Amino acid sequence: MALESSSELVIFLLIFLGVLGGEVLVKGPDLQTDGLHGWIAPQVLGLSARPVMKGE
Repeated sequence: MALESSSELVIFLLIFLGVLGGEVLVKGPDLQTDGLHGWIAPQVLGLSARPVMKGE
């Protein structure tokens, strides 16, 4: 999906933020520091909020 104009990018970002906000309303906020208890970010985006531990 190629975004051709800035208005399409804004619409995409608003929809994405709406979906993330909906997850918070349905599941509640993820207040744990490991970043693995949400659904959208770990599953769809493959992100993790694990900090980089120096010295390990």
